[in-house]
Amino acid sequence: MREIGHRRVPDLIAAEPSGAWLVAAARHSETLTHLGPCPVMPKGVYRYASHAEMNRHAEEALAAAMAKLAFERQPV
Repeated sequence: MREIGHRRVPDLIAAEPSGAWLVAAARHSETLTHLGPCPVMPKGVYRYASHAEMNRHAEEALAAAMAKLAFERQPV
């Protein structure tokens, strides 16, 4: 496994949970739920050369799924 960077990431797990993080997670989950039966990422095994490439692929797949769902929900 390749290590990218040496920056230390602050510990995001706190003794007292934050309501803001919970709201953000709920919003994200709700968005994915509203996509319905449309899969966000096509099935398969993916290997990426960098985190940026993986993020780009995930964003493109999410945008394609949202566009497909919007097209299917258009009134005739």
